[in-house]
Amino acid sequence: MSYFDELVVVDDASNDGTTEKLELIQDPRVRVLRNPVNRGISYSLNRALAESSYDLIGRMDADDVTLPWRFDLQKRQIKHLEADLLFSAAILRYKVGGLRIFIPQIVQSLNSNSSPKIDEALLLNCFVVHPTMLARRKILEELGGWPNVYPEDWTLWLDALKSKAKIHRSAFPVLIYSISTESKSRREPVDFSSNETLRSLILQLSEIGSANSELIDFANRVLKQYKNPIRRFFDHGLDPKMRIRSLLNQAD
Repeated sequence: MSYFDELVVVDDASNDGTTEKLELIQDPRVRVLRNPVNRGISYSLNRALAESSYDLIGRMDADDVTLPWRFDLQKRQIKHLEADLLFSAAILRYKVGGLRIFIPQIVQSLNSNSSPKIDEALLLNCFVVHPTMLARRKILEELGGWPNVYPEDWTLWLDALKSKAKIHRSAFPVLIYSISTESKSRREPVDFSSNETLRSLILQLSEIGSANSELIDFANRVLKQYKNPIRRFFDHGLDPKMRIRSLLNQAD
């Protein structure tokens, strides 16, 4: 099995010498797409998806490092698990002054049968590392690709949950993931108060019923107040359904 079958690189109108470096690569498996103007992550990911040729789609960012075993391992895993979307652990790389600090994620494998279940966990926090994704082309196309909203990744995972896609997170690291203190996700809290997918999933999870506007309002307040609301819902070992009811009873 080859290390990779095809590498599609999207140069989103860079001006840092990326174009010149890409021109030096002489490999028939590498195809370079250039955006004439900066179009952003969703457009670039969807362009790469449309231009790629294979049934399995992996992705990463320019400042990440794929570990040598990634694609061989993930291709075996996604086939064995019969998953639609597969994520993995990563080694986190922080830059502090002139130092680079590497911290491996210590995580558990999560799926629809684990505790907590991955669908319940993803409902409350985008904890998966986007660049570790390996997905079946079919599910990405059925979902319409990455939406042009922020955050594009969590919104796509929520849409996948709503479509009953099979999602798995492996505990084995496949990527060195660069963490930037300047990234948008670290500067801006996520506000899902108008996200209908999130509302319907919370209602489905809680089994209280779609007519309960009080729960919708409560869920919106929680998600506005806490950047990582999953910590509230899994405190004290309570089942998420019970935790939602408990917090609902405590809400003003």
